Amino acid sequence: MQFKNLLLILAMSLVSLVGLASENEKFVSLKDLELYSQHPTAKVLASQLESFARNAIPELNTQTLISIRPQQELEAGRKIKFVMFFLQNKKSDRGESLLIKISADLSATKDKVINPSIDRTTKLSQTKFTVQVSLIELKAKVYDAVSDSTFIYPVGGSAFDDAILPRAKGKTIFASPAFVGSMPKSAAIESRKVPEYYAGKPFLRIVPGNSTASLYGFHTTPFDYIDKHKPSENLARGYVSAGCLRLKDDDLSELYQIIAYGASPAVPVEIKYQTDWQEQHPYPIISNGYHSVGAFCWKMGEGSSPCLSEYKPGARPVFSTNWVKKDPQVMIKKLYDYGKAKVTALGFEID
Repeated sequence: MQFKNLLLILAMSLVSLVGLASENEKFVSLKDLELYSQHPTAKVLASQLESFARNAIPELNTQTLISIRPQQELEAGRKIKFVMFFLQNKKSDRGESLLIKISADLSATKDKVINPSIDRTTKLSQTKFTVQVSLIELKAKVYDAVSDSTFIYPVGGSAFDDAILPRAKGKTIFASPAFVGSMPKSAAIESRKVPEYYAGKPFLRIVPGNSTASLYGFHTTPFDYIDKHKPSENLARGYVSAGCLRLKDDDLSELYQIIAYGASPAVPVEIKYQTDWQEQHPYPIISNGYHSVGAFCWKMGEGSSPCLSEYKPGARPVFSTNWVKKDPQVMIKKLYDYGKAKVTALGFEID
């Protein structure tokens, strides 16, 4: 089934997505608002909120502040709710890491919080998070039902497969599947060093359905998105990945804590073409190019077996991608809605 008017409208709206995102302040960390929206008072508000929280709760003086996220737009003269994420520094006590819900009035000039008060304190070990990803809008929504807290992350997403791989069946699809799965504690790696391009940073495996293994996960941005021989220092928020999803390093570290030390043995994940929530993130989206599958071969297993010239039972396609200097909307307009693909630990097939 093709996306009809919905996909066309979404593709047209993507032109202005970066501009719209810069106006959105809800669920985005104050640090990111300062860096990517040039928010004039975000740093000042963060300092005031941190000082209040540490004075109000002495045990926070042994913890590291990870992020502060407004749960409403920063409107002058309004009472705003914030969520503060504090991480216990000792690994043995990580279960006592805290989410602090704070309410405060915002001054008319939006540079001061007035009459702050603590609404709720939730231990990280008691949280129940879920994650939802939009492959087209390149964003993730991380939500905790216990504290009613929402985080928005920018995402480096999937390359396009323009009818190259056999599973595309002559259609234009994403190289990454849309599926429902989870991120198990047991599969969360705090410091992945092999292959070396993961640079000792977290790797959070996403397993489909009831599987115990998977080719997919959240990780850092290992390469420059144009020159794959160069390491990358920043997230490439574009259609660049051969299968996994990429996060900024601070978001990746935060999500690792949520998975590794939250209450759930596995955090539910839903990866969709697009979502029904409007919140955006101001981190810039690459709009002048994308990666597209260029070639593939068959391989047996996960080892270093040579490529096969034709399919054999148990083989899976591995592929390379090329950088295309075109507006990604060209590909978005061609996308085929493959619905619920059959996703396994070794890949996926469209309906």
